[in-house]
Amino acid sequence: MTACRGYRSEDYPEGIDVDDARYISLLIPQERGIIWNLHDMIYGDPDKGKKPQTQFINAINTYPGLLEIMQGIEGLVSRRGIHASGVILFDENIYEEAAIMRAKSGNLITQWDLHDQEAAGSVKYDFLLTAV
Repeated sequence: MTACRGYRSEDYPEGIDVDDARYISLLIPQERGIIWNLHDMIYGDPDKGKKPQTQFINAINTYPGLLEIMQGIEGLVSRRGIHASGVILFDENIYEEAAIMRAKSGNLITQWDLHDQEAAGSVKYDFLLTAV
């Protein structure tokens, strides 16, 4: 969606329609919160059992230059969020085990995403409630 917001071309002077941008973004698979990278989307990765995503390729090829924009911004941090039920418990000094910051609400949160925090040795717990 981010690449689509700023897209303009001679054929699309008003940019990409929001619904079309959402459709393109929904074509990108996720596995445990990790979004496929563009290389895997376009070329696949046989070692990981990933095949090129034909629908995605066809959709972005509708907009000349969109792939180049996507490649230029891939990997940049574009937003932050708080997982409502994700909790990491620290038995040592949190300042030595995590990069932390305060959310708008004032809550103390990690600056890293789930995968980076786990790579640093933390375990995230999800406290979910199912109503009956």
